[in-house]
Amino acid sequence: MRLQYLALICVLAASLGMGHIALAQEQTPDAVQNSTQNASQGEALSDGSANGAALTPEEAAAKKKEEAQIKMASDFSRFSDTWVARLNRSHSNGYGNMHVVQDGGVYRARYHRIEKRSSVVRESPSQPGHYCGILRYHDTLYESVGQTREESLAGEFIPVSGTARAFSEIFQYSKGAWK
Repeated sequence: MRLQYLALICVLAASLGMGHIALAQEQTPDAVQNSTQNASQGEALSDGSANGAALTPEEAAAKKKEEAQIKMASDFSRFSDTWVARLNRSHSNGYGNMHVVQDGGVYRARYHRIEKRSSVVRESPSQPGHYCGILRYHDTLYESVGQTREESLAGEFIPVSGTARAFSEIFQYSKGAWK
């Protein structure tokens, strides 16, 4: 998750004309003074460009559209995280509704967990300005084995090989929200 936020910050920095990001870099006093002067000059520019040239209407529209898409992707990522958490809470065979079965001389505690794999936002090619979000996730069976019921419930749960089922859901962005 932190890697996704770092990538988003890099994309935003690049789109704002900040071609580099210095992480934990020590600067000399001259470099600090130069960066302060550059920042104050950049603040004086009303169009946000690094060289002072005004953006064409097409470039301004493209920049605005790119910013909207970045915001849309960020919003959908948060929405999809919430959606997956809701699915896990309401799953009929989820952690809260764990099943324990006796199999020979051992007890097996089992539950299903839904895990997000990816989320993507796409603009409709036939209807510009309309967006859809695609959420992909797996429903995986987890199991713990113990000599008693209590041991199986307290044990380490591991995914059962071959039980993951892949799902995709498509959501629309409508009236300012994902639905």
